[in-house]
Amino acid sequence: MSGIPVSRYRWFILAVFVLSTTISYLDRQILAALAPTIQSEFSLNDAQYGLLLTAFSIPYALMAPFAGLWIDRIGLNRAIAIAVAVWSCAGIATGLTSGLASLIVCRALLGVAEAAGIPAVGKAIVIYTKAGERAVGHAMNQAAVTVGWMFAPLLATGLALPGTWRTRFIITGTLGLLWVPLWLFTGRNAPDVPRSLAAAPFRDRRLWIFAGANCLNGIPYSIWSNWTTKYLVTVFGLSTAAANTFAWIPPVFAMLGGFVCGWASMRLVRRGVAPPLARYRVCAVAALVALAGLALPLAPSPLWAAAGISLSMGAIAGLSVNLYALPLDTFDAARAAFAISILVASYGGVQAVISGPIGWVRDHYGYLPITLLAAVMPLLSAALLRLGSAGLPSDIRSTQVESPAGGRRHFLWRLLGKGPEIAVVTFRTGPEDLCRRMVEEVRALVPEHKHFVATEENWPQIRREIAPYRIGLVPVMLGTTHKQLRRAAYRLAPHKILAYNSRLERHHLRPGLPSLLFARGVPLDRIYLRPRWWPFPRRDRSVVPEGHIAIEGRRCDSARRRVAVLSPYLPYPLSHGGAVRIYHLLREIAREFDVELFAFREGDPHPALGDLPEFCARIVLVEKPRYREPRWSTLLPPEVHEYRSPAMRRALAEEKRAFGYEALQVEYTQLAEYPGDILVEHDVTFDLFRQIARRARTLASALNARRWHRFETAAVRRFPRVVVMSPKDAEMLGAGTVLENGVDLDRFRPEPETPGQRLLFIGSFRHFPNIAAYRYFAERVWPLLRDKFPEMTVTVVCGPDWLTYWRAFTDSPEPAPDARIRLHGFVADVRPLYVEANLVLVPTTVSAGTNVKVLEAMAMRRAVVSTPSGCAGLGLLHGHSVWEADTPEAFAAGIATLIADPERREQIAEAALLHARRNFDWRAIGEKQREILRGAIH
Repeated sequence: MSGIPVSRYRWFILAVFVLSTTISYLDRQILAALAPTIQSEFSLNDAQYGLLLTAFSIPYALMAPFAGLWIDRIGLNRAIAIAVAVWSCAGIATGLTSGLASLIVCRALLGVAEAAGIPAVGKAIVIYTKAGERAVGHAMNQAAVTVGWMFAPLLATGLALPGTWRTRFIITGTLGLLWVPLWLFTGRNAPDVPRSLAAAPFRDRRLWIFAGANCLNGIPYSIWSNWTTKYLVTVFGLSTAAANTFAWIPPVFAMLGGFVCGWASMRLVRRGVAPPLARYRVCAVAALVALAGLALPLAPSPLWAAAGISLSMGAIAGLSVNLYALPLDTFDAARAAFAISILVASYGGVQAVISGPIGWVRDHYGYLPITLLAAVMPLLSAALLRLGSAGLPSDIRSTQVESPAGGRRHFLWRLLGKGPEIAVVTFRTGPEDLCRRMVEEVRALVPEHKHFVATEENWPQIRREIAPYRIGLVPVMLGTTHKQLRRAAYRLAPHKILAYNSRLERHHLRPGLPSLLFARGVPLDRIYLRPRWWPFPRRDRSVVPEGHIAIEGRRCDSARRRVAVLSPYLPYPLSHGGAVRIYHLLREIAREFDVELFAFREGDPHPALGDLPEFCARIVLVEKPRYREPRWSTLLPPEVHEYRSPAMRRALAEEKRAFGYEALQVEYTQLAEYPGDILVEHDVTFDLFRQIARRARTLASALNARRWHRFETAAVRRFPRVVVMSPKDAEMLGAGTVLENGVDLDRFRPEPETPGQRLLFIGSFRHFPNIAAYRYFAERVWPLLRDKFPEMTVTVVCGPDWLTYWRAFTDSPEPAPDARIRLHGFVADVRPLYVEANLVLVPTTVSAGTNVKVLEAMAMRRAVVSTPSGCAGLGLLHGHSVWEADTPEAFAAGIATLIADPERREQIAEAALLHARRNFDWRAIGEKQREILRGAIH
């Protein structure tokens, strides 16, 4: 190895050096392994054997400080060579003894020489390792201790070596003598370290803080080193041999704990943490882990007890290797051996002091106080390091930022080496626009804290920057991309995750079903929904209001028959096609009958009624139930449960007696549970859900279609009369009288078209097929048009509360912005929008029944481009009264063709107007409606 820099092979050199520790522990423990044989040969009793142990321990503890001073003065290589040679000769001499007196002399000499072993290791670690690696060096030494500890019994009795017990002492002594030239060769190129001529750091109170902390941590180490076998024998009634089958496990975990905690402090140093501060943080965490020993009295079996002791030993050893590295960080290399020797002496002293008291406590109170003491002492050791602020060098202490509030409430964070400032780390793990809005919202939510924004590119740098901060919040965008960065967020602070979905809803992730559902994409307002049979407490429950409101309308005429209409909503304002139909048919029914309207209201107890009281004799309003159960939890369609109201049933019964209506017409299939005479199928709902199921191909969509088919076919059989929108609907149901949708031809009058490229789409987002239609157009048709027609614009009427419905039915907070697409909410009068439009769009992909918006466009003499389902049931012909297109490309081509050809557009619009006048006048449809009611009464 001549000429090769020491740093290149430093771990190999250090491994050779700590081999001396293994030899040292072989020399110590071989006596214990051969004790029965030696006692028998020399006729020694247990007291005399104890005297042999004391003959080693006292000189070892007393000589450790002097050995440290000696190593610092004469240099490492000379000192360790002399020390190992002396203790090896003492070991060989032990094998040549002839009585108790010579044994005591040999053991005392062994204790004096081996007192230099651990201080020399500390000196070698300073020389051959970098600052951040010193705890790993001590972990190597801990491993060497474990190997010597475990190998001694094997050397004593497990190997078939020739000779008597004396041969074993000669073998271990010879191993030490062979190690000396090996080390002198290996370490000959060691860097020069100034020999200490200064006084030892007796007056530096940091040294005594370290020694005190080592005494506290040495108590549990001594307990489990010496009492593990007896604990297992006494508590679980095992034999000594059986107990020893478990007693070898804790030393192995001590070795592993030393390496893990040494590696942890090394990692912290490499991330920029000062070495003493890194040691302290790991000591604090190890002390908390050692508290697991509090559960040891509850161990149900020897195996569990051994596991608890092993965990405790691992934590204690991990704390120890970092504690032994602290003097090396604090004092210069020239005084390292003496600093370590004080820790060695403190451990030897505490072991000598506590052995007797522990035995006394065991005899009088059992092992419970001992196990509790072993669990708590490491925490007290770590606390002493922190509270005795001298435990860190002055330059490192100055980096410990105190909270402005100070005091004890930040003690735990100071214990873990964190400053009082809280950081928020936001991870951009989704689409750029959504992440930008997430970052803005998080900054507004917690403006008082330090904010970091992590991306895949800057995460390594951000990870280093946030090291001194307490992590208060980790916002993350859920999704299927950026998985590696999202995992980094979960590792950073798994209990501080604020998850955002694509709707920009947020939820703190915690262990439990709600967080799992939110992570799986369930909307925020549905993650706490549980069925009524749920055995655990529920956060959200269904609410079924009581009572009803009756509003008087026009005066009744005794000459008129009385009928009632039940609607799932108040048909005013005319914000969607269903409201338009019910409104006009109520007006037509009122030409012959006195009409009582039953309707569900949402929220407002006094909603606007418009001119409904002018043709309704009485209006009864019942608040709609708030159904809050999962959609999968019922065999009936959830929409049926949404309108299940005992209050409505009582209102129908009471009003039948008071008002005396003779027939009840029920609008929409979801109200079919209420007893009536006529069921109006505004659409064949199971057909709508079948279309969705064919597109989605999911279990949930298939279940919805099945539920609706079962419920709707039964409802059609139950009602005496069924009304449908088109012959196609009647054919699917196998029954029903066709009563088409209509248009108010007096209100929707044709207007001349102004040249341009203006498109119009009307469809309330309350009805989810209209959302699907808009997305179909915006995502698949519009990209084919916008660049070819730079002057083309689109106007969309979305209906009231459209954002609420958009977020309920989609996975985004709102539609993607586009400067040429105007989105309107509720529009009281849509006629001006028809007037300014050149073309009306109906891009419906799933639909049932017939669309009123198509009829309105026809009455306003505007050409319509529609999918086949959008204009189904109206009797329109492609290229004559409508332009049909069944693919995005064909839809875009139809728009382009008609925009570029005004004459063709005018011809289609004129043919559609004539068709509407012939077939869809509300007055003619109203007469059919009155005839159906007459049949129901008779």
